[in-house]
Amino acid sequence: MQELHIALSSIADEGEHKQINNNDMAWDVLAKEHNLICKNINLTADVFLLPQSDKSVLIQGTLTGSLELPCVRCTEMFYYTINEKFDIYEEFEENEADKSEVLHKKQNTIYLDLQAVLWEQLALAIPFINLCTENCVGLCAICGAKKDDPACVCETEEGDTRLAILRKLKI
Repeated sequence: MQELHIALSSIADEGEHKQINNNDMAWDVLAKEHNLICKNINLTADVFLLPQSDKSVLIQGTLTGSLELPCVRCTEMFYYTINEKFDIYEEFEENEADKSEVLHKKQNTIYLDLQAVLWEQLALAIPFINLCTENCVGLCAICGAKKDDPACVCETEEGDTRLAILRKLKI
């Protein structure tokens, strides 16, 4: 297991390459901590760290793999594939208001929290609305089964129920 809190001073001037896999990250713990409902997180990150000064770093990399997410319409779990590239420049600020969550100072040494960087990239890679398929019809409001399930034989009115009274008008 690699250390993911890296002192900026320990990164070589020509940069440093890191490969992070599931054994190095506590993805499940982070998901629970941030209330992300997902399972079977299987991700790897290929990261290149290039110091820009004694207080800043350029972070380039890719995050690839998959995880299981619930569909927002039918609630079934589905696998979502991630293949994200990222380029981040982080600079340590002494000012409290401008402080980064990625860089922090401990005993006069500035550390990079690579775990925070990778979690942020995962959060950005997951779509805001998770759908198992683009044309997922969702759940039946009457019986709770998937609308396209043959077990659901419920009759539903077409259109907005708030406007149902207008359908009775004769013109």
